[in-house]
Amino acid sequence: MIARAVLLAAVLAGLSLGLAGVSDTAAGEACALSAGGTATVAAVVDGDTLSLADGRVLRLAGIEAPKPFLVRPGADVAALAEASRHELERLAGGARLELRLGAERYDRHGRMLAEVRLGDGSSLQEALVAGGFARVRPPAGNTSCLGPLLLLEQEARRRKFGLWRSPEFGVIRADDPSLIERKGLYVLVEGRVVSVGRGNRLDFLNFGRNWRRDFTVMVNASASGGMAESGLPIESLSGRRVLVRGVVEESGGPAMRLSDQSEIEVLDDE
Repeated sequence: MIARAVLLAAVLAGLSLGLAGVSDTAAGEACALSAGGTATVAAVVDGDTLSLADGRVLRLAGIEAPKPFLVRPGADVAALAEASRHELERLAGGARLELRLGAERYDRHGRMLAEVRLGDGSSLQEALVAGGFARVRPPAGNTSCLGPLLLLEQEARRRKFGLWRSPEFGVIRADDPSLIERKGLYVLVEGRVVSVGRGNRLDFLNFGRNWRRDFTVMVNASASGGMAESGLPIESLSGRRVLVRGVVEESGGPAMRLSDQSEIEVLDDE
C-alpha cells in the first residue's frame, strides 16, 4: 500500500509542470470536498462500483471503467471490463475506505458518489487511472479535484496502458469517419482546430472547413469564460492541436458539447 502511494506521488511530481488546457488554479487548488465518513467494502460490482457493508452502492466519482454499453454495438471489451473489476477487487476488496464527498453526492441511479482514499492515504481513483483501468469522466458540479487524475491519465495514454490500447476507448482522430458511429457515446477526440467561431451562447471549434460534415465542438459560455480566466482564451486555440472529451452527437457531422474547461487539453505544449 505504502509503495503504491509513493509511486503515484512520484508520477504526479514528474508531471507537475502542468496539463495544458487545465488552469493552474483548477489543477492546484484544494479539492472542494467534505468528509463522508468511512465504509467497508462488501463486494465489487464492476470496475468503478462498490457494494458497501451498510447496504449502500458507491460509484467512484470522476472516473469510468470499461463496460460493454460504453462502446459501439458488437465491440468486445469484456476482457478490459474484467481486468478493471479484478484490479478494483485487488485494491479495495474487503477494505475500509475513507470517503470524500463533492457537490453531486448521488448519480441518477441513486448510487453514492465519492472520492475514495485507501488505508495508506492513497486515492483509489488515481490508482485505477494511472494503471489504465479507468479513464477520467468529469463529474457534474465539481471538477476542482481533477488535476491529478488528468495528469495521471495523460501519462497512461502516452504509455498506452490498459484501456488506451483499445480502439474503442483510445483517442480518436477528429477526421476519423467512424466518429459519427459513436453517437451517444463518451469519447476522447484529438485534432487540430481549423477555426474558432464566436456566438452569443456558444463558441465553436471547427476541425474542418466543411461545418456540415466535419467535427465541431460547441463550447458553452461557462467553459469559454473559465478558459479565458486561466490564460487560454478560446480564440487562441485556432491552429492548435487539442484533445476534447464528451458525448458525441450529430449536428450535420459529428459534434460535441463542452461545459467545463477540464474537458479540453492543449497538446502542442507536451
